[in-house]
Amino acid sequence: MASFSFPRHKIFNMRWYLFSFCLFFLACQEPTAQTTDQVVEAPTYEMIIDLQRTLLANPEEPIDTELAGRIVELSEEFVNAHPDDPVAAELLFKAGDIARGMRAFGKAIQLWGEVWRKYPESTQGPFSLFFQGFTFDNDLQDKEMAKKYYNQFLTTYPEHELAAQVKELIATLDKTPEELLEDILQRNK
Repeated sequence: MASFSFPRHKIFNMRWYLFSFCLFFLACQEPTAQTTDQVVEAPTYEMIIDLQRTLLANPEEPIDTELAGRIVELSEEFVNAHPDDPVAAELLFKAGDIARGMRAFGKAIQLWGEVWRKYPESTQGPFSLFFQGFTFDNDLQDKEMAKKYYNQFLTTYPEHELAAQVKELIATLDKTPEELLEDILQRNK
């Protein structure tokens, strides 16, 4: 049998072509996940609002917790990058509302706390403090913490439109359902 062999210069040329082809092939590939993660753009207000609209588009369907969590995360990123932006309080407030909707009550309370502490004069400031107390009261059934936040509300926003309701809520915190029913019947006489 005769053996076949390439001349040395042709082997070198084949290796060169193979190497060049591999480089060309690799250069034409899609970027890897690691590369794409590095070029992810910072969240914008418009991006977050669009995601909120998507989340709320079908209120009859169960909440998309992955999307909701992403909105909360992006809102926090935006506010950390732009703490003085006029929409910062609004984004944190809505993120708190979304967290509460996911039953992430601790996260909601934390976000609302940031709103009224960092942006006390914003429209969302008083409502954030109110919702902290309300969440402790109704969702977590922690009457002592609810009372703490309700009292903080009255101290911080004594003239707010919710102040009268907050006073009523404080008055009912320690009452049993029977006592509450009796109070309602007494008022309706």
